[in-house]
Order: sequence, then structure tokens, then C-alpha cells
Amino acid sequence: MARTRATATTTVPPPSVVDADPAPPPSLPSEEHSNRTDDRPWTRNFKLSIGARNKTPFLDGSLPQPSPTDSLFTSWIRCNQMVMSWILHFISPEIKSNIMYLDTVAEMWTVLNNRFNQGNGPRIFELNELLTYLHQGDDSVSAYFTKLTAMWNEIHQLRPRIPCTCAAAAQNQKQINHDQVLQFLKGLNDSYHAIRDQILLIDPCPSLNNVFSMCVEHGSGRKTTIGTKKSIIINSSSKGHHMTMDDPSLKVFFTPKDLKIQNTFPIYFPAKNLSHSPRFLTREESDSIPFSSSKLPFLLDFFSFPKESPQAKAIEYTLKQCELEPIQGETRFCVSTLESMLDFTSNLFGPGVRFRVLTTTPLKNTSTQLQNYTISGEPKEVFAPIMLGCHTMPYPYAVFYCHSPGKESENKVFQVSLEGANGERVEAVAICHMDTSRWDRDHLSFRVLGIEPRSSPVCHFFPWDNLVWVPLTSST
Repeated sequence: MARTRATATTTVPPPSVVDADPAPPPSLPSEEHSNRTDDRPWTRNFKLSIGARNKTPFLDGSLPQPSPTDSLFTSWIRCNQMVMSWILHFISPEIKSNIMYLDTVAEMWTVLNNRFNQGNGPRIFELNELLTYLHQGDDSVSAYFTKLTAMWNEIHQLRPRIPCTCAAAAQNQKQINHDQVLQFLKGLNDSYHAIRDQILLIDPCPSLNNVFSMCVEHGSGRKTTIGTKKSIIINSSSKGHHMTMDDPSLKVFFTPKDLKIQNTFPIYFPAKNLSHSPRFLTREESDSIPFSSSKLPFLLDFFSFPKESPQAKAIEYTLKQCELEPIQGETRFCVSTLESMLDFTSNLFGPGVRFRVLTTTPLKNTSTQLQNYTISGEPKEVFAPIMLGCHTMPYPYAVFYCHSPGKESENKVFQVSLEGANGERVEAVAICHMDTSRWDRDHLSFRVLGIEPRSSPVCHFFPWDNLVWVPLTSST
């Protein structure tokens, strides 16, 4: 039986649609909707919560207001006001003032959509760009796989595939699975090259979940792991032959003119995962293990790494970097104990000089390694007559490559407040090398910045696990 509404003729809704619940459902979004909140997760969460209470017709306007003579009029008004109150409760005061005097849920929802829905195209583009550069890095296989699947699922939600029941549907699904398997394997660390090669030889291609399980099992069976991330050591001779220009970890360079409040540019910060960080040795342990490229065969046998393995190459790379001769006026050394680092720092700064360490600090664990960051506060220069930068190196235990350009160098240290495109905030440490005239012409920073070699100062941000030591002065 049909009833007449004020705005349309519809079928009588199920009673549950116009039943008023006494309180907001517990599954409503806990985060307030604001101008700074990504609209898509909040909107989806709210729609799911409202749908669970069978109130979606109030959002989309498919249940218009009945006439005052209709028996459901009072119930409809009560439900409409209830859902309106839920919306007002979970939005910021700034937005609330724009919609609180509207009469229906549908009107409120339309205004919110018109204000914040910018279309799916930019987000799909952003997700595909992130997928291009996503690598395992310091993440576990599980964490890396979770990031990948989250991005794939969001793209599918924003751009659903057209349902297909034709004969080619199964083949199409196999192709999608194959593409995802290849993308997952491509981003794994080099330490998974053996299992990756095995999987690529399997025909037909196994399911994505089976591939994930095989990689997890392979990872849990390894004896020792070394982080295979590419370490960027910023010194006068950094040619970066082990990197390509599309490597996202090179997105750390900039020039002093970029260091302005509200300036935005892409920056790479590796994910912070203390559980994967190697530990310092004690002084006794360090003294008992040789640290020399001449002892490489012994070290590979000692740590049980095959000669051609990625771990072996990482050990060799670290040893060679630590044996490089410093340029004129520069001090270089590698340390594997905290005591050694403090001793070397104290000797560099001089007797009786107190010093402190500066680090890049994410205000919460970052989930996005490469994104646009905006300088949110005036950069603060840390005035220091001399500084010492220490970079983590890939090795079975903690090794830091430390170097100082000396007191005669023209370097500047800055503390910079950054805010990412996804709202994540980072208190970053940056170094500006004001004189690059003696740097190698093939220095990777010149290529990344696209500037004439030795023609401009070069700045770079420090990752969270790198250290900058500066003497304590009245200004620091």
C-alpha cells in the first residue's frame, strides 16, 4: 500500500528505518571531522555506522519527509533530528556553524559532500604514485604487505572494477593477481632475492596470499639479518653509484632558498622501527671482532653469510666506506660502541666541552615514507662552531659512520618543523653545506637537485636514526 509524502510518493519503509535509537551507535567515528581531516575515511566510517542502524535513506534523501497527516510523520521527524545530532556531534565547530540550521540530514550531507568531496582522481593518482615508490625498507614483510593491500583496497573502493560474468572473468582475475604478486615481489628487500626467484619460476602464478606466506616463512628461517637500505653518506665524495635517480630515499636534498616557512616539497623519511635496529656492541665485544676489509672472508664466515649474498655486499660496502681517507680538514671515523662514539666526539670538540645530540623525531610512528612536507614553523638555526654527523651503516651490529668538516667549514645546522600531506608531523634536523667548491663534480646531490656542480650550497635532512652532535653554547 502506498502513502502520500509531502515531496514524493514512496513505499512505506520498514519500521526500523524510522525507529529512533536513544543514543549514537558506539561504532560512530571517534575522530572529529574537520578541515584538516581526510574526508574519505571519515565519510566511509560514518556511512558504515549509519547503515548498520538502517538510517542510510536519511543520508541519501531516498526517504523524503512525509506529510504531517502521515502516521509516520512524527517518527520520521524524530529520526531525522537524531541523525542530524550525530552529524553535528562528530564535526568541528568551524564546520558545524555552516550546517546546523539546515532542516534535514540529506541537506547537511549534501553540503558536506559539496564542500569536501574533491573527486577521486587526485587520490587515485596519489596512491598510484606511492605504490610506484613503495619498498619494504625497514618494515617487516607483514607490515610492507599490509601497506600494499591497504592501497590496493582503497583504489578498488574509489574505482570499483566493472562486474564481469563472461568467460574471460576468471582470466582477468588471474591477471590482476599476477600484477599484484609482481608488485609485491619488486618491493621486497634484496635479502629475499632467493625466494623471489623461486616464486617467479612457478607456473601458474600462485595466489598473492600464498606468495606472502612463502616470503614470511623464508624470512623467519634466516639466521641473521642486515638492513639492506641504501645509506646516504653526505660527504664531499658521495657519488651514489649504488643508487639510481628514481630512488625515493634521495628525496632529502634541498637548497637554502627552500628553507622557508610554508614551503612544500617531497621528503623521504624511512619508517621508524626500533625492533629492526641492530644493537651497539660492548667495548669488549667490539675488540674481539675484526673490522677491516682485509678480514672480509673471516667476517662472512663468522656471520654465516654467502660470499655473493646481499648481506656480504653490505658488509663489504660498510668496511670500504669506513676506510676512506678524509679530505683536507675533515675528520672521519666509524664506531660500533656508544663509548667509542662519545670518546671520539669529546676528543673532536676538545677537553671540558659539553655537547648534545640532535635527531630527527617523528611525533608519531610514520606510515608514509615519501610524501610532501610543509615547513610549518620558522626554521631554527643551531649556532655551532663545529658539528659531527653520524650515519647508520648496514652491518650485523650497530655501526655509525661519523664525519666532521672541521671548524673552518661553512656549515649550518637547522631544526625544522614539518607537517606531512597526511597530517603527520616531524621535528627534523637539517644540515646546509654552504661551500661545495671542493666536492666531487659527480656528487649525487648535484644530480638530484639539477644544479651546476659546486655552484650552490646543498642542504639535506637527517633520517631519524642518524645523529648530529654539537657543542653546548649559550645559543644551543
